[in-house]
Amino acid sequence: MLDNIFQENKKHFSSSDHRIMDCLLRNKNELQYITTEELIVKSGISASTVSRFWKKIGFKDIKEFKRYLRDNICSTPASKISVTLRQWNEKDFNIHDFMSRYYYHIEKTLGEVMPETLKEAAECIISAPKIYIFAPDGSSGLAEILIYRLNRFGIEFLLLKGGSALYESLVNFSANDLVIMFSYSRLLSEVKILLKHSKIAGYHTILFTDLMTSDYLELADIILYSYRGEPNEYHSMMSPLALLDLLILKIAQLKENPLEKMKYLQELRETYGSIIKR
Repeated sequence: MLDNIFQENKKHFSSSDHRIMDCLLRNKNELQYITTEELIVKSGISASTVSRFWKKIGFKDIKEFKRYLRDNICSTPASKISVTLRQWNEKDFNIHDFMSRYYYHIEKTLGEVMPETLKEAAECIISAPKIYIFAPDGSSGLAEILIYRLNRFGIEFLLLKGGSALYESLVNFSANDLVIMFSYSRLLSEVKILLKHSKIAGYHTILFTDLMTSDYLELADIILYSYRGEPNEYHSMMSPLALLDLLILKIAQLKENPLEKMKYLQELRETYGSIIKR
């Protein structure tokens, strides 16, 4: 329902409107409880811009928007969990709360990623003649895991550098190649270039992100969304890692003879184990 509102009105959105809508989409199971003040803090947008936003999507104000939601949406398990999470401030934080928070992140993530999307991403990785990967900052650890696991299936990656060094790689991209990108919290300039240039060079793209709306998202062939918490919270990599594990297992399921390289790996370890012990 909220997705339909976004699709119908996005052509009139400013960059600030996109940030507000992204915040709403991130919290679409909790919108009955969100206040204008919370929306301002979460989105980082001024009160006047938030006020004008409601008219852009066809409502007088946030109250009318919530009334529309109440009339069209019934309670869901996710919305019930959100009520529990809101009670955290009323009690001492403990390990159970900590784990519940991550369960919630994963639940929201899996609620957004369809099985067919994972299958499409896996098939794209398996069939690509050449795979490039761009994983800056904190996402570099996710890329290392992906590279480590898939190397055992005979799938190799070429790492892309950021900044102007990116252009040195762009000249070698060919049609049907694949570029995998990780970009959380915001779309980096390199990601925008990679997405935009894909429509010129003809290569495929997979984007791991926690954003639900942006002008550039529509340029990605496949989006693997992860919920990592609100913009003003500590951002965990728990849900992106869970999503990555699902993708790796899906590739193992679909790839022909996935264990062939792993058996050879074991043979190599046995052959040279006296020189380098594992």
